[in-house]
Formats: sequence, structure tokens, C-alpha cells
Amino acid sequence: APSAPPPGPALKLRSRGATLSGSEVAAALSRIGFKLPDPPSGASLRESWADDTVHEIERETRSGAPVLIDRTTGLMWQATGSYEHSPSGLVKAAEVDAYVAGLNGKKHAGFSNWRVPTVEELASVVGREKRDASWSLLPGFELGAPWFALTADKVAGDDSVVWTIDIGAGDLQQYSSTDEYYVLLVRTMK
Repeated sequence: APSAPPPGPALKLRSRGATLSGSEVAAALSRIGFKLPDPPSGASLRESWADDTVHEIERETRSGAPVLIDRTTGLMWQATGSYEHSPSGLVKAAEVDAYVAGLNGKKHAGFSNWRVPTVEELASVVGREKRDASWSLLPGFELGAPWFALTADKVAGDDSVVWTIDIGAGDLQQYSSTDEYYVLLVRTMK
């Protein structure tokens, strides 16, 4: 008898950027285990976990590049984020598409389907407790000073504002779409 295919990820997340209101973000994040106020901007994701989902994250090196594999969501993360782009790790908003295209063009970690994560995807790697005095992401990411990490989602009603996560505090924020951000690229594993 043929063997059954391996099970898919336990937690399926939206993978395409969208324009979302605060209520829509709160609802989307509640589906993956957060209990947030409405409007959610400024809310602590670290303090808003409402379920016991445990992420099975493994660190690997693929084609010379460190990556994090989250078996719970079926996502692969760039472990060093945009530190490959600049010493500060910050990418200007106008350079994000070129940064993503550059990594895809050189097949970062052997893959050419890297993208900016949605707010749900990025929120899924915020830990329940701070790793140290300045980090809220799950262990394994190699990033410098805490700052705002970009998501693929825009804020409804204002095209000049995007949803971000302050990866130091673990807070969900609305931020100008013309500033600089950390960019933690992700890809869906198939």
C-alpha cells in the first residue's frame, strides 16, 4: 500500500500582502492564537498569546546561508534578515523590492521564492517571553539592534502606512511606508 503523504503544517497562515484595518489585523491574529485589543496598533504581541501553540523551529544551513525552519507553519525564514543588505540591517522602503529580487536572483539558501512576510507570519515568530533585554523573536534569528520589521501589509485608509512589528518590544505598530526597516524574508516550504 502506498504511504500517506507527510502532514502539512499545523498552522496555515496568509501569505499574500493585503490592505487591512486594525479590526482585520486583530481578527487575523486571533485566528492564530493572539488576543488583541481593537484597534491593535501598539499592542504587545508577546503579552497577547492566548493559546499554547509551540513552534518547532530548526536552524539549518542551506547553500551556505543560515535559515530557520518552522515546522508548525511550514515556513522557512532568513536567519540574518537584512543584515546581508547593509551593516545596520535597515533597508529603505524604496529598496525593499530590489533587495528581495536580489536574494531571489542569487537563489538565497538555494531558493528563489523569498518574500516579505504578512503580519500573521511575522507575528508567529514573536515569542511569549523576551529572549533578553532587547529581543522578542523566537531564538535563532541573528539580528542587531531592535527596530521595526516590515510586513507585506498596508494599513487600510492610508497607503503611506504599513503594518510593522517592533522586534525589540514585540509590539504591533503602524509605521510610515517611506522609512527604513528590518526585512526578515520568508518562503513557504512545499
